[in-house]
Formats: sequence, structure tokens, C-alpha cells
Amino acid sequence: MAGATNVGRRVTLTTVSILLVLAAVAWYYTVRQAEAMSGMVTGLAQIGSGMPSGIAPPVFLGMWLAMMVAMMFPTIGPMVLAHRVVVRYRGEGWPPTAGFVLGYLFIWTAIGLLPLGAFLAFRNLPATIGLSLWLRLLAGAILLVAGLYQFTPWKSFCLKACRSPFAFILGHDFGGGTRSAFRAGASHGAYCLGCC
Repeated sequence: MAGATNVGRRVTLTTVSILLVLAAVAWYYTVRQAEAMSGMVTGLAQIGSGMPSGIAPPVFLGMWLAMMVAMMFPTIGPMVLAHRVVVRYRGEGWPPTAGFVLGYLFIWTAIGLLPLGAFLAFRNLPATIGLSLWLRLLAGAILLVAGLYQFTPWKSFCLKACRSPFAFILGHDFGGGTRSAFRAGASHGAYCLGCC
């Protein structure tokens, strides 16, 4: 029994270490990117005008992914550990757990297409667009919808799905293998997104 406990501790330590290293690298990248924005002017009138118009969508999504990893990997840790325990119990190696994390990242990268679309739309608008009434109304409407979402049954459903890692893993088990683990990770990523 002591041997199994030591193996479990090593697996937990390894998994947590990998997640922390990835989060640390992402934080480093995020801070380095933020240093380049120290002279940036803020305000609605600057939406899109201060951004480099030549930034490629893959670069934007890379920055989005680094930011997401920096912020979300520390919170996904318990879910990844729960998944790893179930996968180890089945006798499977690391690929299914990596697939789970990749499924999670897929959802958060895909949702990054929304701000990318906004970036691409705003970068071609004149700087004075920030002074228009319609943009302020649109921003207010987005905030209102986001605020109202906090009281919906869907938000409660997503929070419930994310509160217990083992309950989620056992309730969303798509079978063994990396492909099913990817689907489970994507499902968890969608619930996690719904918690925001």
C-alpha cells in the first residue's frame, strides 16, 4: 500500500509540476508582451487605432493562448489530477491526460476567435469611432447581457459541473483513449467557459 501511495504522490507531483511550469512560461510571455504596451494610450477613442495593424491572426491567438494558460492552468489542476487518477487506474499512460488538456485548450482557443474578430473589425475603423454613441450603446448592451447571464440556470449548471472534479470525470467519461479524453477536456472547457 505504501508503494502505491508513493506512486500516486509522484504522479500528482509530476502533473502539478507540468501545469505550473506551463503556467509560469505563459505568465513570463504575458508579462513580456505587456512591457511592450507601456506607452499605450487608453480610452475608447483608442480602440483599434493603437494596435499594430499588421499582427497576424496566429500571433493574436498565440498571445490569447498564453494568457489563457497563465490564468486557467492553476485552476484546472484539480480536474487534470482527477483525470490522471482515472486514467492511471485504467492502466493508460500520459497521452489521454495530454488529450484532456488539449481539449480544454481547444475550447479556449476557439473562443479567442471572438476577440480576434473584434480586433480585425476595429483595426480598420478610424480612431474617432470610439466617440460614437452606437459603440457606447453596444458596449453597454454587452455588459448588460453578461451581467444578466450571471443569474441564468445555464450559469448555475456550469458552476455545478465544475465544482467536483471526480464527479465531472466520472459523469463525462467518453471511454478510454486520447480521443475520448480530448472530448472530455473540450466538454470541461465549455463548462468552464460557461462559469465566466
